[in-house]
Amino acid sequence: MGRLGVRAYVWVVLLESEEVTISDSETLTIGAAASGLTAGKIQTNVVQVTINSEGPVRYWTSGKTPTAAQGILLYEGTNLKLSRTEALAFKVIRTGGVDIVIQVQYITLL
Repeated sequence: MGRLGVRAYVWVVLLESEEVTISDSETLTIGAAASGLTAGKIQTNVVQVTINSEGPVRYWTSGKTPTAAQGILLYEGTNLKLSRTEALAFKVIRTGGVDIVIQVQYITLL
């Protein structure tokens, strides 16, 4: 029997200006422990995050640690706008048994 895959996408963007520059990028693998973004890469503005996974994810922007059962649940195509403070406190965890690969672009708004 085939496996039903679900893709979750999270876009973390704060639009304060029409001009942007990508200051850095990275790939993070999220496992059974909650992870956040690399704080040193969040410069003066915010971040764009794409999560490709085989299931939904849970997150908090308050600094609380999500669990597989607690946190804001995100499904495919969800968009978020976060302040720099929220991006620094952003923590995400997988909800199932498959690791989540996160592609992150750190954006400086000009």
